[in-house]
Amino acid sequence: MLIKNSTCIFGAMFGAMRSTSFGALLTLFACAIKEIRAPFAGCLMGLLAACSNVSPTSPSPTAPSPGTIALARDAAAIKPQLKQPATLEFLRGADTLTPQFSRVVYTDPKARRSISPAQYEALKGDERAAFAATTYDENFYFATYYGSPLAYARAVEIAAASGIASLNNTRILDIGYGAIGGPRMLAGAGAQVSAIDVDSLLSVLYRETSDQGSINGFDGRKGSLALFDGVFAGNTTLTRSIGKDYNLIITKNTMKRGFMKPESEKKALVSFDASDEVLLDTIYDALAPGGVFLIYNITGALNPAKPSTDGRSPFTAEQFTKANLKVLAIDTNDDSAVRAMGKALGWDKQMGDLDQNLFALYTVVRRPK
Repeated sequence: MLIKNSTCIFGAMFGAMRSTSFGALLTLFACAIKEIRAPFAGCLMGLLAACSNVSPTSPSPTAPSPGTIALARDAAAIKPQLKQPATLEFLRGADTLTPQFSRVVYTDPKARRSISPAQYEALKGDERAAFAATTYDENFYFATYYGSPLAYARAVEIAAASGIASLNNTRILDIGYGAIGGPRMLAGAGAQVSAIDVDSLLSVLYRETSDQGSINGFDGRKGSLALFDGVFAGNTTLTRSIGKDYNLIITKNTMKRGFMKPESEKKALVSFDASDEVLLDTIYDALAPGGVFLIYNITGALNPAKPSTDGRSPFTAEQFTKANLKVLAIDTNDDSAVRAMGKALGWDKQMGDLDQNLFALYTVVRRPK
């Protein structure tokens, strides 16, 4: 199965890249893991402020909340940097976000298993001992460990330049979505979005019926959002249920060479339990003719001892070609653009010199028409 140590590795990456206006985010076990201490060690202070053991509260379903206001403000901050119509639609998706109430999740840290309060109550007394309750606030709802969902913007801009003219009625699959904020903004722009992840916390956190289904977008657009729990690879029941004919398949900070094929680790940190050939064939089959597959990876300064900093594609150009996917770009540098976005979002206040600490690579391939 896909192994994402999201409480330590990915939490460090995007927890460090949040906007200060978006508030501090929780990383449950991050400080215990050496992998995340650099280059983002200075960014972890204050992350625990996002969660506290308080009673859930329900905001007004219509009035803007601090979280939705902050995201709309972040969208406005980066808008001058973005030119593609589809990306501007994505930014407008921030205006469609609805306020969220705090939610309780019970987690067994050793088993990396999360359950709802109802599931916890159904356990026997001795079975409950391994679980601890945490209340997650609205900020965590939209971003979890990964910071502002506006980090999607650069990936959307590249996808748009590669042929995605509009998000309206576009079918999008997000592999390793990590948090609902980005997919929800895509749906708010009229996209039909499916998103998959293996982190059991997400399936519990987003357990309300209102989290998925039809999404009212701007200008009367109707998007949709479906969340899936598991691994996307091979001819499995889950893969078949996710469907095909996607115009865009996107993966951010999941398919890194450092995670899937680390040089300094004995075991991959991300695994799809499938060969490269099977995984690429699965992606090909899921794409519509002419559809785009985009890998977008943000990293810190390259350090061979830290797999998270190797953001190269885990697949070679030859492998893409063999899978009948046309290579449009591979391991293309996006440093300047991601740094400009990071500065607009205030990432430099946590990360310091972005020229030294923030990097990005992307790979784009297309299924022939």
